[in-house]
Amino acid sequence: ISTERLHTIQNYYVPATQDRNSPLLNPVDQSYAAYPITLLQVGDYELLFDDSIRFYQMLRKQRHCVYLQVISGLPHCWQFFAKKYAPGRVSVQQASQFLNQHF
Repeated sequence: ISTERLHTIQNYYVPATQDRNSPLLNPVDQSYAAYPITLLQVGDYELLFDDSIRFYQMLRKQRHCVYLQVISGLPHCWQFFAKKYAPGRVSVQQASQFLNQHF
């Protein structure tokens, strides 16, 4: 995902009428009384890499059960290509194992 793409899709997530500086729009700045057990998978070429790490750290600090997988050399949403891309298959299998183990 590129910065340009984020700018073109932002209105799908946040209407233009919404204050984009609202703290309610940033999950890292929230306090969660309860949060489900979570697996975060992030590639180190991901545009949202730093946000993913901060979100993981924030959940851990709030004592929620969260797991983080950082996969070297992968971009945003590599799992979408699991049918033809081995790292995608491995990540989807790991996510499936996580779900089967915890739910």
